[in-house]
Amino acid sequence: MCGRYLIKRKTLKKLSEVLEIPLIEDFEEGEINPGGKAIVLSSDRSFIASDWGYSNPYDKKLIINARSETISEKPMFRNDFRNNRCLVPADMFFEWTADKKKTGFFLNDRSFFMAAVFRQKSNRKEMVILTKEASDDIKHIHPRSPVIVPYKCIFEWLNDYQTAVSVISQENPKFSLQME
Repeated sequence: MCGRYLIKRKTLKKLSEVLEIPLIEDFEEGEINPGGKAIVLSSDRSFIASDWGYSNPYDKKLIINARSETISEKPMFRNDFRNNRCLVPADMFFEWTADKKKTGFFLNDRSFFMAAVFRQKSNRKEMVILTKEASDDIKHIHPRSPVIVPYKCIFEWLNDYQTAVSVISQENPKFSLQME
């Protein structure tokens, strides 16, 4: 799941205004790829830049996602899930069909927040997006999808562990799809 996502500059500006949080100047917009710079909302109610993907101690390949079902148990993620949750704003995320057709998933022309965790690595931050079993509207394309945090609980997700545990077990909203 979630090997790419899209975020528009106008979406980030709107979120900045609505949430009354200053927007950082150094961020990428458009399609964000693993290894790229992502803008995330952190628990101190600020937007920060983070690299998408944890460096992998056993492989050169980045770890870009974490399973929500086991995140509180896995040594690589459990401390970050407890203490370093963040949110990744997005307009759309992408999956590929078995025959390699790119498919975008969106929520009726509104942005959303994907659940994520981050860690400090040397002089930079690294982030992974949490995933769960895909709902019926997605699983015919891909078995996993990002965990979507409802707008009404974004600050609780960031600051309350019990809310975070509750959010990862809730059902995601229904997505629309766009085939390319």
